[in-house]
Amino acid sequence: MKGRKHRLLATALMVVIALLCCSVQASANSGDIRATMVLFANGHSNVTVVWNPAFPDTNYTAVCTAEQLPSDFLLPVITSRSPGSMNIVPTDNGGPGILDCIAIPDSDGTDIRHARAAFTGDPANVSVPWNPVFTDTNYTAVCTVEPQDYGNGNGEFTSVISAKTPDSITVINGSPYNTGTMHCIAVPDSDTSDVRRSRVTVSGNPNTVTVPWNQPFPNRSYAAICSDEVPGAMGSDSAIAIYAGSKAPASVVTIPEIVSGLVDCIAIKTRCASVGGGCGP
Repeated sequence: MKGRKHRLLATALMVVIALLCCSVQASANSGDIRATMVLFANGHSNVTVVWNPAFPDTNYTAVCTAEQLPSDFLLPVITSRSPGSMNIVPTDNGGPGILDCIAIPDSDGTDIRHARAAFTGDPANVSVPWNPVFTDTNYTAVCTVEPQDYGNGNGEFTSVISAKTPDSITVINGSPYNTGTMHCIAVPDSDTSDVRRSRVTVSGNPNTVTVPWNQPFPNRSYAAICSDEVPGAMGSDSAIAIYAGSKAPASVVTIPEIVSGLVDCIAIKTRCASVGGGCGP
């Protein structure tokens, strides 16, 4: 069965392999955002994501989601960052898969919020403030953790967004990691840039959830990041992934691992390759 799953995943990934060139910058209407997709062969090992162009420093916020078939997977974990790249462990699944990542520098002047909140002391959750604050809670948020103590017996990471207010969100530290930084990006419903977003209500413990974009992409050449949102959650052993090969111009299929709540996703188009049909409909 495992061999069959790996063959299925390899087949599904063929339709998007053409997208896996170097990092690319999003369109001008998306500000100074970087978006990239990177193929990984082993989800247990560090994958290097290269930013093109490089940032001037490490004052940027980054979030990632893995594309894979259903399995017992975990969330991506950032293990190190530099201006030109970062290292990430995509999941505990053996792979192969695709890692989608988006990053925004602190200097970005769009209405997209991006924040990093440092934490220490094994907190059960991390509060991430927005600056400036939103006018309401009509926004879509996604988060990724960057621990300082990765590899010290705390490698596994699960999480959900447990609370959302106009001025902050609360994110479950499902490892828990003792010390680190929570990276979060949020897009208001009023945003008119090329960044797509969507929030889908989840109930009944579904195996998959289809996420429609607020406006379709011209093709399947985009990076998508998703987070589970469970209001009032006190803890979490949940992770979320994109179903491998499910990207369409108007939607993407996710594997949410929650009984009820919401799936929050954002996406940014990337340049596509000239081979393999990556820019096809």
